[in-house]
Amino acid sequence: MEKVKNNIIWVVAVASIFVVVVIYTILIKMFRLNFIYLILEDPTGFLLSTLLIFIAETMKIFRLRFIFNKLKVKVSLKTLFLSRFMGDFMGLITVSNIGSEPTRIATIVSLEGIPIQIAISSGLLETFYDSIILTAIAFVGSIVFFPTSILVLISTLITISLWLFIFLGFVLKENILVKIVGKLFKKRLTPKIFDIFLEKYKDFRDLVKKGISSEINKGAILYTIFIIIIYVFSFLVLDPSYDLSLINVINGLFAYSMSYSVQLYPTPGGSGFFEYALIISNGVANAMIWRLSYIFVSIIPAAFSMVFFVKLRSIFKENFKRSLEYV
Repeated sequence: MEKVKNNIIWVVAVASIFVVVVIYTILIKMFRLNFIYLILEDPTGFLLSTLLIFIAETMKIFRLRFIFNKLKVKVSLKTLFLSRFMGDFMGLITVSNIGSEPTRIATIVSLEGIPIQIAISSGLLETFYDSIILTAIAFVGSIVFFPTSILVLISTLITISLWLFIFLGFVLKENILVKIVGKLFKKRLTPKIFDIFLEKYKDFRDLVKKGISSEINKGAILYTIFIIIIYVFSFLVLDPSYDLSLINVINGLFAYSMSYSVQLYPTPGGSGFFEYALIISNGVANAMIWRLSYIFVSIIPAAFSMVFFVKLRSIFKENFKRSLEYV
């Protein structure tokens, strides 16, 4: 039975890769793209954009460390680096980016040995700051570019609804989660196991409530704004004239926020939808070059990490399989 299950999972994996290939084949033919020509036309812009994306992702490492420190939990920068880029890579190859956060959490728990509820709550808080700020900007962008941006508008409304459900239903009202788990697993969980679950959940809830306190909010929001600014510059450097006009800054802001928002659509890493969101405000050439830079940053650090840290390979393999089970 387990062998059949594994075979199905890897079939889904191959299908995911096939979907990405099909999507990019369509994009290449539709827009007559030549990636080599686009890169050679402005190699400096491509390299600068890649560097800025890497810096922005690295700043997310320091933001998460800030959150851990405020929760009085010590996690090494090496572990946070590995978890960040392993998660980025996993998100790129799993449907709706679903594998990114579980991989980050699993990496931190495995390498640091901290309680899983602490890792989950910290990851949730970090994602919260990105999602709330970027979704708000993406919502404005979807109105500005409507009706072309109708899919962005839908994704922002879904994201807002999900966060309301998480915080109102899971964090602020404990009885809702208890009722859901009770109905789903009543026959499977013994009273002792259910009590353990409640204990872990209460720890998680308290950590999240502490995390959204004003002290953590101020620092995490400043980090997030700084990260967004770096990402905006990663679009601006693709213009050889380095035009820093307000319209270009706004377009870069909309491109990053809207592409972040549409990753929830059911393709590997949001492929197709991600590019669609970039093209709306940034044009085809710059959108595709930026996406290529993002892919490079998502793949290369993770590949080197798996080469030099053998333990990460098993973490990656297990979480890849688990993420595919949700598809």
